[in-house]
Amino acid sequence: MDSTVGRASGSDVPAGEQIVGFGEAVVRGSNDLPAAREALRQALGEAGFLEACGIAGIFNKRKTVLGMMP
Repeated sequence: MDSTVGRASGSDVPAGEQIVGFGEAVVRGSNDLPAAREALRQALGEAGFLEACGIAGIFNKRKTVLGMMP
């Protein structure tokens, strides 16, 4: 949380801006998801991108199971 509160989103984390943008697009189901996905892939490479997608999927599913999202 400290990486985004009071600072530019994710600015102190490598590829932080792309990670935050991707996470927000996933959670919101945004039309920006394809662009955010590609920006993250470019920033992290294929292996890092796949790991980030897995983590986002687990987090998103957990919130759904707990009733925090539709």
